[in-house]
Amino acid sequence: MIWTTEDQALLLDLLRFDTVTPMESGVAGELVAAQQRYADAACLLGFDITYHAAVSQQELTTLTVPKAVFDRAAAMDADFLAAQPNLVLSLGDAPHERTLVFNFHMDTVSPYLPVREKSDVVFGRGAVDDKGPGVALLAGIRAALQRDNSLPGRVRILIHVVGGEEGGAMGVYGTRTLVAMGLVGRLNVVVEPTMQRYFDRATATMTLRLTATGRGGTDDEPNAAQNATLLLGFLAAWFGKRVLPVVDDAGARSCLAGLHTGTAHNRVYGRGSLLLNFAYPNKKTAAIIERTVDCELSAALTEFAAVYGGHPTTAETAAAADTIVRGEWLKRGLPTLDNRDPAMERLLRAAGFARHDDATRPITCDAIWLTDSDSYTIVCGPGDLTANNAHAEDEYVAVADLDAFAERVAALVMQFAGAGTNE
Repeated sequence: MIWTTEDQALLLDLLRFDTVTPMESGVAGELVAAQQRYADAACLLGFDITYHAAVSQQELTTLTVPKAVFDRAAAMDADFLAAQPNLVLSLGDAPHERTLVFNFHMDTVSPYLPVREKSDVVFGRGAVDDKGPGVALLAGIRAALQRDNSLPGRVRILIHVVGGEEGGAMGVYGTRTLVAMGLVGRLNVVVEPTMQRYFDRATATMTLRLTATGRGGTDDEPNAAQNATLLLGFLAAWFGKRVLPVVDDAGARSCLAGLHTGTAHNRVYGRGSLLLNFAYPNKKTAAIIERTVDCELSAALTEFAAVYGGHPTTAETAAAADTIVRGEWLKRGLPTLDNRDPAMERLLRAAGFARHDDATRPITCDAIWLTDSDSYTIVCGPGDLTANNAHAEDEYVAVADLDAFAERVAALVMQFAGAGTNE
């Protein structure tokens, strides 16, 4: 067994740090301290801290940065980026073709969860997404070094410990920055819970917000108000019937998400919003989604006016529908990953890695940025996002899964350092 009491202690320490992303919490959190604790453990194996810094505000001035990132950065000012640096650890000295990169994120979703152990299972926010897998990869590297202490002279290993993965940040001030700095390898392993079967593709997401900005009113005079609840509810049903099937047929995935107007029983709400999220595998599919949304939004508003224009209670809403509804893409234009590499795939098989057998399953993570033509990128790690309650209560990871992944990491490092890299 590779997993040790020291690994367990490291994981428990990392889980005790509240690293909930500021994208969700609005507060700085303890990401910096967690990264430093991880770096201390890595340095005991011979790693050096190559980089530990936050990006500058200028890094956010691009079209692909989600609007939610801009909004949160504006609300938190300098604290937003300062609280989310990126850490790069380096071992060995070798050229690009002999460089192996592991990438994992230390930020988590909310809420923070208390840490506990029970029968070789660890509970806590980040246990499986993504602190546990991050500790397992370090344990695997340690095992490889114990088996062959000459590895640092033959390969270079980089570990990215990033923030800005969760909360819709999409790695735009995390992994994207490190890739732009050239900190990529011949083989890049983005460590995420995938049941230890790897993907060599990753989807990106695009988010649409439909906003109603009408005139509200009271229950005494509903005829005079413009009813956002009725209008956005109609649009939600229309999109569910007319847009979601088209998106699915195009090979993407749809999420009809938050609908909000108000909570009182005696008001007509004129303002509200409806959110839709789409995970797409390539730019062609993203373009299909955009065209479908534009076409169906226009058709839906026309139909709404026809259906509800003839009744006094809804006539005002019907007449104003196409002027009070606005569609806005909060996130779009992000890259996707879809790469193959026969030489690296042979190496992975030799190390005990198998391709995931669900070719249609969407997986969205920072791997979208690791698309260098001289690299091969996979997504792989222990546990499962759904089964291990990654974004829910009682998030957990089994020590046996972490140990099994550590063994595969050790085998991968050995293979990469050996004949497997001779192409």
